Order: sequence, then C-alpha cells, then structure tokens
Amino acid sequence: MDTTQLTTALREATDGLEPPEDFAAAVLRRGRRRRTRGRVAIGAAVTGAVAVAVVAAVTVPTRLAAPPPGGQRENPKVELMLARSGGDLIHDRDTVRLATTAWRDAVRTTPATTDGYLARRTGDPHVYWAGHTPAGPAAVITQAVVLPSDDSVAPADRGRRIVAVGLLVTSPGTKRELELVAVQFDGDLNGSGGYFVFPDNRTVLGIEPADGLALFVSPNTAIGTDARSRRHWTELPAHDGVSYGQLPAPANPRNVRLVVSEAGGDPNAGEQKMGAHLPLLPATFYVNAREGADVDHGLGWPARDIAVGAKHRLPRSPITLYGKALRECGLLDPASFVDIEARWLVVAGMADGRTMIVGSYQEADNPAYLFTVLVRTDGTVEKVTRGPVADPAAVLPVRVRLPGGHGWVVAAAGHQLSHRTGGTWSAPVADAALVPDATTQVTVDGQPVTLPR
Repeated sequence: MDTTQLTTALREATDGLEPPEDFAAAVLRRGRRRRTRGRVAIGAAVTGAVAVAVVAAVTVPTRLAAPPPGGQRENPKVELMLARSGGDLIHDRDTVRLATTAWRDAVRTTPATTDGYLARRTGDPHVYWAGHTPAGPAAVITQAVVLPSDDSVAPADRGRRIVAVGLLVTSPGTKRELELVAVQFDGDLNGSGGYFVFPDNRTVLGIEPADGLALFVSPNTAIGTDARSRRHWTELPAHDGVSYGQLPAPANPRNVRLVVSEAGGDPNAGEQKMGAHLPLLPATFYVNAREGADVDHGLGWPARDIAVGAKHRLPRSPITLYGKALRECGLLDPASFVDIEARWLVVAGMADGRTMIVGSYQEADNPAYLFTVLVRTDGTVEKVTRGPVADPAAVLPVRVRLPGGHGWVVAAAGHQLSHRTGGTWSAPVADAALVPDATTQVTVDGQPVTLPR
C-alpha cells in the first residue's frame, strides 16, 4: 500500500473517532521543540500525504521514536545519488575541489549536524552537479549518512543509510567562492530531497525527476472570481541532472511550491491532492530558522469554540467538521494546504436546527480569510463559503449574515458586545453573539458599528 492509499484508509477508519480534549495540546507541547529543530535540519516538511497528479508522496525522517527490520533493502536511489554527476562545471577541477572543500569545512557546524543527522557520515562527499545558474555558479553535493539510532527519528528509520544533499552557492561579498547554504535528505522509506530556493529567494533548483516527468514551480496562489485559490505552474528546464529556474522579483519563499508532473503537461489538468508538494527548502530558512517561522495573519484569538444561539449536538467536534469541510470544499489550493490545527471557532446554532461554524484559514504566507461552514441537521456539510479577509485591526472583526433571515454572527474575542434593532441596546455579552437579522448596530466595548443592509 502506498502512502496515498494509507492516508485515505486511515482517514476513513478514524472518521468518527474523537481524541481526548487535551490530545492536541499535549502533542503540541511535546512536539513544538522537535518540530522547530526538524524544520531546520531536514527542510520544509510535507504535511499532506500525497502529491499533485502523478506526484509521488514525499516524507522526510520524522523526529519520533527499534532499529530497522532485519534484511531491509537499501533504496537504489541512494546509490544513484552517490554515483551520477553532471553540469557544465562538473569537469572543472577547481570547482569540484572548491565544492568538496566547502562541504567538509561546513559540515561540522551546519544546522543539520546539530540535530545529529550528519554525525555518522560514510564514504567521501560526491559532487552530484556543478554548473551555472541564474544566481551564479552552484554545486549540489551528496554524501551517505547513517541516521541516529535514538528517538530523534522514526523507529523504522533508525540506523538507516540515506543521502545528505547539500546546496553550495557563490557567496557575494565574501572570499568564499562556494558556501554550503542548505541540506536536505534523500533515500529514507518514502523520502525525497534535493529541492532548494537559493539565498536570493528567487532561484529554484531541484534534482531532476525520472524520465517523462518534470519539476513545476509556482510563486504563489491567486483567488479567482469563483473564490477558488489556485496556482499557475511553470515547468523548470532540465540541466543535466537538475532542473532550475528563476522566479520574478519579488518572490516570497514561504509561498513558493514545487511539484512533479508529466513533462510538457500542466499540474492543474489532473486531480490534485490536498497538501501535495515537494519539500522545497529555502536557504534563508535553513541558515536562519527564525526567517522560516510561520507568520499568522489572522485574528490571533485563543483556540477555543465560542458557542452562540441554539444548542445543537454535532456528530463530531466543530474543529473536525470545519477542517474536513475546508479540505473537501475545493476552494483552497492543494499545494498550500495544511490540516487544520486547534483554533478559534464561533459555533452558531440556528433556529431551524442547522449550525453555522465561523472560522478563518490562511494559505502559506497570504492573508487569512474568514470561512463559514453551514452544517445540516444531520451533521453533513451543506455549504462552505469564503468570506472577507480577516482584519485583526477591525473593531468588529467577525460579522456574518446567516441565510434565510436567521440573524448575524458577530464576534470580537476579549470584548463586550451589545446590539440594537433600532432603539434600546441589549445587555452586553462577551466575545460573540447571534443577533437578530434586523439588527442595525453592534457596539464593541461601547464603540458602535453599523451592520450593512
């Protein structure tokens, strides 16, 4: 069973299960430090289970916790990565020497070493590719490494022999002609590595895929008139073992995505799987982990459910319903998608038995949008709607009109809200409210906001 089938089977098998209320918080507490270090050492992790169209599933060594099963076969790609070579500078002895020397000088202190992934290097470093790029001369170097045998990696990967893939580029303003700026890993159970954004945040280079396939890059999403978020993909030309190209300036590496699809084709033409992209690692994130930290453009409210209106019993938790609805609604870009973690939600029980769940979602480093999920009385999703951009500076950040004259959902977490339909103000309530459809104004800590008609 491949990872796509496995992921689908697991989702179906656990669809009706609910974890303990503190499960997510416990996992986050235990995993936050490891996740931060792992992003630096391994690169951008693939949060989805599969890739676009014919894209293969991509994972990297996970930082969890039995040596590999006896008789486990080596990945043949490991040997290929350590043997083949190409590029217009591969026969330039000075370039090869400089790349090898730069790797040996940097490998003891590069971020991946601090996590232990480069501690057990075997054999000699190998220059896989050396050549000219739009950002200047560069080299890709490979070396076999043996993963740690402790709980820093998944049980199945402990002690496994894989390949470290390093990107070396010219370093303007320094005396070094080539400098190690990023390291990924390739050859674990399902993993793939060797996909980088140069320090200029524009030049993208990746290991050339198998015959008949090509790498495609996209700088960002775009929201169409149908409220769907999609990408335009550009095929990266192949250059004797790698593919590279340069994005228009300015480019935000947080928004760049890389996929594999049929050469000469269009990744948008086939079925797209959510969370599908290759683990593209920006060099600036590798060198300075703080630059790669996620930026939340949403409302920044504490993660909790704020219940308003009638009380209806949902078949699953609001966050589970909300996350599944967004994943399946078709409004989000598959290559940018990450599963919903705990966050704020306003859960409004409507008088006709339906429930409106109001929340937000942010794709990559783009603005966060408000989304509404309308749930039928039987617990199935009736409709998902993209609302306006979430504005944390707004006096009343959430004001959603319910269908059929069922009122308005208004919310401003941490504040007192009152409303009126024409005359007397209602008694104040905290955080959120479901107010009548005829409401004309809402006050937030006494500051009036007029609702549009």
